[in-house]
Amino acid sequence: MDTGFRYAIGHGATLPARTDADCLPRPGRTAGARDALRYGAGLACGGVDARRDEHGPPGRAAFRALVRAATCFGRIRPAHHRRHGYLTPYRMHTGNNMAVTAARYEAVGGMPRRPSPTDPSLHR
Repeated sequence: MDTGFRYAIGHGATLPARTDADCLPRPGRTAGARDALRYGAGLACGGVDARRDEHGPPGRAAFRALVRAATCFGRIRPAHHRRHGYLTPYRMHTGNNMAVTAARYEAVGGMPRRPSPTDPSLHR
């Protein structure tokens, strides 16, 4: 991801965005992210929906439950309370559906580079 963002920024992108191949951004996601970034946000993350062509209804239901559980855990985890310096209550956002300004991306040093746990064949 970092390589792609840095390449895009190096070639003039000011509002790079990304999604994973197995994610389905909601309709209007790209326009919404672009508008948020143009009007002052430094980062815009979208919702995560399970693909309809994989895993069937039980798998999609399990995925939704997992996302909800992670979100709830984030809200009750002590490290995510405002008293620890956070400006707002915890909201779960994921890097698999995000857009960021080039300036913000470079200011934070980009994304960490590490092997993907989802494709062990690339680690060999």
